[in-house]
Amino acid sequence: MNYKVFFWLFIALVLIIVAVPILYVGYEGSIGRYSNPQLSLSQDVMRSIVLTLVSSAIATLIALVLGIPVAYYLARYDFKGKGVVEALVDLPASVPHPLIGVAILLLFSGPLSPALPLLGVESISYTFYALVLALLIVSSPIMIRTMVNNFKAMDPEPEIAALSLGISRVRVFFLITLPMSIRAILNSYAITFARAVSEFGSISIVAYYIINPPFQGTKQASVLIWDLFESGGLGRALPVSATLLAISLLVLVIIRITEAKQ
Repeated sequence: MNYKVFFWLFIALVLIIVAVPILYVGYEGSIGRYSNPQLSLSQDVMRSIVLTLVSSAIATLIALVLGIPVAYYLARYDFKGKGVVEALVDLPASVPHPLIGVAILLLFSGPLSPALPLLGVESISYTFYALVLALLIVSSPIMIRTMVNNFKAMDPEPEIAALSLGISRVRVFFLITLPMSIRAILNSYAITFARAVSEFGSISIVAYYIINPPFQGTKQASVLIWDLFESGGLGRALPVSATLLAISLLVLVIIRITEAKQ
């Protein structure tokens, strides 16, 4: 058997299992049996999508700022307790995500409750802050892990040469390592952003809908889809699912094109 046929057989099987069901949702919800432009393009749906994209973008940006230095250090250095640190960083990816929502509520009703007045809220529940924090927690492990792999694969020679000239490790990180990692950073941003957009478990606990402006009364897209399915079945959920799918694909295509130009 030709090797291309062998490997493309597996590629086809994976695409059938992974991608076709999602694309079929897009078809049925947009031009198929469950098409409903009045619902899929309604004001509530558009507000939900804007909330989802804005909160996911903010959470992913914070994950970048906090996660890249962590990933760099984990990739470049061995130290006592490194395995423990790596396990703790990966912890949100290995627990049921409703637990993360519960943890946020617990912390802000206890040890972190003094921070609530600084945020201008009486409770963290149903706030934009809670939504972004939940998305940050669940998506950070993906950001850090992908960047760790990038730094491990990167040629260390330019860094070694700069260090030999007396340049500090921090300056090397900002002046050499980060510019060399732009493509990996964009790729990591795309993956992490997509993960944040798709989150449901944690935000269904801590931010089922938002009570503070400018998104007052708005539900994040995955929660809205669940709510519509609960109240009206496939006929209500599919049109909105198709809209979210189209926008998610558009955002990912834009990010991939930007990445390819670097």
